Amino acid sequence: MSLLALDDIIPLIENWIETPREIGKCFCFEVRKTPLREAMAAVRQHFDGIKTEKSIEIPVNNFSQIKVSYEDDEIEDWDRPLRLLTIEVKAV
Repeated sequence: MSLLALDDIIPLIENWIETPREIGKCFCFEVRKTPLREAMAAVRQHFDGIKTEKSIEIPVNNFSQIKVSYEDDEIEDWDRPLRLLTIEVKAV
């Protein structure tokens, strides 16, 4: 699993929208905990996404959406709290 810079989330999602992935495709990353809420808010605003409890759902077409979600559990890595962020293509 790799550490993803929060600045890379929006371009990655844009790429997944422009080059559609099959339903079920999933990519998981570790992200720093502190600015995660800001990043999720930016994703929601940029894509006009639908907020759920721990995710943002972004419509892609009439058949699929991209779900960006995070886990509450922290991952300790050299005294830096991290969280798991998942980007997944789901059926509508």
